[in-house]
Amino acid sequence: MIRRFSTVKDKKRVEDEKMASIFRDSYSFSAESVLKDRRLRFQAKLKEAGLMDSAYARQVLMAMEPQPKPHLQSQVKFSQDDL
Repeated sequence: MIRRFSTVKDKKRVEDEKMASIFRDSYSFSAESVLKDRRLRFQAKLKEAGLMDSAYARQVLMAMEPQPKPHLQSQVKFSQDDL
């Protein structure tokens, strides 16, 4: 279907809507999902306390492992009899 614009104003409005949709669409993580990461929360607490620049804080953050993703954890339970 070919769309015809009745006025230059209509064409401009459609172009503006397309441009605005670029900024509205989100292809990123939400703040809620980012704050679920305990490493990020710990880093924020260190920053609030003014300890983020210490070598110890960097070592602790690097040693922290991310929590395993629930969908990647096995639901299969093994017992000694199975081995």
